[in-house]
Amino acid sequence: MDYTEEEKLKAILDENIDSALNYVEQEVEPDRVKADQYYKKMPFGNEVKGKSSVVDSTVQEVIQSSLGQLVKPFLQGSDIVEFTANKEGGAELASTVTDYVNHIFHSDNDGAQILRTWMFDALLLKTGIVKAYWDDDTDATPETYEGLSSDELAMLMSDDVEIVEQEELPGEPVQVGQDPMTGEPLIQAAPSTYNVKVMVTTDASKVKIENVDPSEFLIDKHTTSIKDSTFVAQRQMLTRAQLVDMGYDKAIVDELSTDDELGLDSEFDFNSDDDTTTDKTQELIAYYECYLDIGNDKGQAVKHRVCYASKKILSSEEIDYVPFYSLCPFPLPHQFYGQSMADHTMDLQFIKSTIMR
Repeated sequence: MDYTEEEKLKAILDENIDSALNYVEQEVEPDRVKADQYYKKMPFGNEVKGKSSVVDSTVQEVIQSSLGQLVKPFLQGSDIVEFTANKEGGAELASTVTDYVNHIFHSDNDGAQILRTWMFDALLLKTGIVKAYWDDDTDATPETYEGLSSDELAMLMSDDVEIVEQEELPGEPVQVGQDPMTGEPLIQAAPSTYNVKVMVTTDASKVKIENVDPSEFLIDKHTTSIKDSTFVAQRQMLTRAQLVDMGYDKAIVDELSTDDELGLDSEFDFNSDDDTTTDKTQELIAYYECYLDIGNDKGQAVKHRVCYASKKILSSEEIDYVPFYSLCPFPLPHQFYGQSMADHTMDLQFIKSTIMR
C-alpha cells in the first residue's frame, strides 16, 4: 500500500469511526446508561432527605425471569442445534455436523455462559453481540529434560520444539583397558550428556465464540443489519503486551500513543488517571478492528478487515465474512438498534417506586 492509498484509507476509517461513535453516544448510550441504573436499583435523583427512597426492582425481575425462559430451550437438551438431511443419503453427514457444531459450542467454547450473556445484553442494552471466528492459536508449554544423550537430544528436536536453554555435561573419563606394550591404562572420554529446557508448541486453532461488550461495538448509522452494513468495528482498550501477543511488531507497538488520536472525548474513552502505570507493557491503547467496504478500480465494493490504532494501520486484508452476530428482543423497522426489555419496563419501575414512597 503506497502512501496516498494509506492516507486515503485512514481518512475513510476516521470518518466511519467518528460517525458510528457519535451515533451511538447520542441515540443509544443514554438509554443504556439509564437501563443499567434501573437494573441496579440506583436512586432516581428526585429523592427527598428524610423521606423514603425505596426503589422498586421491576426491571431486574422482568429481565431475570425472561432470561431464564429464553435460555432454557437451548440448554435443557444435549444439542443446542440439530441439522437434518435435505437429500437422500445425507442423514449420516447431518448427524456428524450436528455433533461437531455442538462440540464447538459446548466443549471448545463456554456455550452456556456465552448464550446467557448474549441474551442478557440484548434484554438490558438493546443488542447482544457475539463474535465467531477461526482463531489461529498455539499453546506453548515449557518442558525440562536432564541427562539426554546426543541421539536422544536429536530425537527430541522437531519443528514444534524450540530449545530455550541447553547445558552440555562432559562425560567422566573411564578406563577401557591397558596398553599391551606399556601396560598403561587406556582412558576414553564418555559421551557428553545434555540438560535442556525446551518450549513445545502445539496447534490450538479452533472456532472461537466470544461475547462483545455492546459499548465496544460500532456500526454504520444507516444500516439495518450487520451483513448489509458498509462499516462494522470493535473498539477495545488493549495493553501493549496484548498487542505484541497478537503478533504485532514490538517496535511498532511501542510507538503507539495511549491517547485516542481520533479526538473522541466521550464515555468510550477508557483512559483515565486510574489507568496510569509505570509498566509500559500495561499501557492501554485504543485498538479498532474494522470491517468495511472499500471500492476497487472496477467500481465494486470489496470487504476488508483493517486493524487500526493511533492513526496507524497495523494490518489490512480482504475478507469474505464479518464475524459479528446481533440479537435484539424488540426490533424496530428500518433501524439496527431496536428496544430492550428495560425500555419497556423502566416507566413501570418509576411509577411503582413513587407509589411505594
